[in-house]
Amino acid sequence: LAGDMNSVPTSEPQKILRKAFHPFTDSTWQTCEGTCIDYIYGCTNSNFKYSVKQKQMVEEKMASDHYPVFIRIGVSRR
Repeated sequence: LAGDMNSVPTSEPQKILRKAFHPFTDSTWQTCEGTCIDYIYGCTNSNFKYSVKQKQMVEEKMASDHYPVFIRIGVSRR
């Protein structure tokens, strides 16, 4: 699951999402207007195991008012 969630890491929507999803993005990233509201998640209730190989926020605002986030993930069966 990925996208602009328009909610900060400590918000109620994020608390609800984190019951079923693990955030791969860093909650300290300031992806839009000085706060983190853009996320990439992995489902915690699946038969897959995830390993983060690389993660990055790209500080480039030419195309959007949000900084792009990039996560390279390894996926394997449990």
